[in-house]
Amino acid sequence: MENKDITINELAVMVKNGFDDVDERFNHIDNRFNQVDERFNQVNERFNQVENKLERLESNQRAILTKLEEVVYKSELDQLKERVSIIEQAVNIKKS
Repeated sequence: MENKDITINELAVMVKNGFDDVDERFNHIDNRFNQVDERFNQVNERFNQVENKLERLESNQRAILTKLEEVVYKSELDQLKERVSIIEQAVNIKKS
């Protein structure tokens, strides 16, 4: 390669072009990071929505369980019917 005299202006242009190339690469990387950040934000929002739905489901489930505490089970009702029937027979009451 032949030695060539370079003027200060030519050297300045070469350095500027080099910095421009590096800047363009960083902008490309920044854009990719911004896309990743945006995707993480979308995923985070989705998780928040799912969490809110789960909280509502748990709340509704607690309400249902509270109501079920007052419900008589069929087996208990059948036992009571049988006992009442025995009492009715013992005192000679006709079933209606």
